[in-house]
Amino acid sequence: MTEEVAGAATERRIAWLTLSLGFAAAAILTLVHQRSWASGLAIGTVLAWLNFRWLKRGLDALVFASKAQEWLKRGLDALVFASKAQEGREKPQVPLATYFGITKFVNQFLGPLALSLLHALHITPENPELPIPQHVVMGLVVLLIGALFALFLRSRLSVEKPGATQQVAEMLLTNPLGVGIRDLLEENTGHHAPQYVAFVGTVSIFVLLGNLLGVFPFFASPTGNVSVPFACAIVTFLYFNWQGVRQHGVLHYLLTFAGSPKRKISDWALALLLFPVEIISTTARLLSLTVRLWANIFASDMIYGIFLSLLAGPALWGWTKTPVLGVILGVFPAVLPLAFVGLHIFVSIIQAYVFTILPSVYIGMATAEEH
Repeated sequence: MTEEVAGAATERRIAWLTLSLGFAAAAILTLVHQRSWASGLAIGTVLAWLNFRWLKRGLDALVFASKAQEWLKRGLDALVFASKAQEGREKPQVPLATYFGITKFVNQFLGPLALSLLHALHITPENPELPIPQHVVMGLVVLLIGALFALFLRSRLSVEKPGATQQVAEMLLTNPLGVGIRDLLEENTGHHAPQYVAFVGTVSIFVLLGNLLGVFPFFASPTGNVSVPFACAIVTFLYFNWQGVRQHGVLHYLLTFAGSPKRKISDWALALLLFPVEIISTTARLLSLTVRLWANIFASDMIYGIFLSLLAGPALWGWTKTPVLGVILGVFPAVLPLAFVGLHIFVSIIQAYVFTILPSVYIGMATAEEH
């Protein structure tokens, strides 16, 4: 409890420090007769402070929802284990979601090797019976699907007669709507776009396939686990900063975070205030990329499970009364997945698009002359 109170106090101090720095910078701009910029900075500071407070509360709610889902899943696992124990067929307890899934199949063959490697590194797995977690297995499945699709597409490339698969792949790069990977990079980075297509395209296609994997039975979206979006965010963060250093050099790139100050004293005074704010803002992109993707996929899966469980209960109750009533009440749980599959596909495509446009914008800002 003491650590939670100290953490909350630290967060409040950071929020008020950001607010104070913003108002101090606005005051300096007012002194140098830049009142329009000062008012804009003051308004932006207030909005940033409010956004920080709302985002913190939203994250707390998401963490609580995640813990609640984990408690519910553990309760279901315990009920299944107890039922099997009563039948005299006790088996090692494994997560219900992966009991008959591909995760258990992979761990049967590679689990001992992974467990010995983790022990050698002095790492204790969360579940020794499944040392390779579900999201890792699903991530490997996505990589395998992407590699096989690339090999299949490469063997059928044609300039004269492009097939349907080639046309779909080309639409991912560029299309009349201007929302392709290359289109977004050209809009944000100009003529340097081709050198960024490989990285941004790889991350966006991985996110797209990872999101859509949860539609199929016995599979789950790896992006529904927070560690996978966070890994994608870290790679993106390192990449656009590395491109900024390549473009400007280390010193000049750091100066861009301070507004590229000139020789005036007022510029350097403002730079001292802008630099920590810009560093915090740039680092916060890790959080925004992670939470945006993870929260949407996690919420999509959770809503589907909640509605399905609510409608499956009456169907099971009706079946205990009479099979006819069970079939009638079972129509809704049978039809409901179709609507949520469509919703999940829509959310998956939108989030893959977001994870394409944001890295494009970040690369463009990092490599621009001033940002």
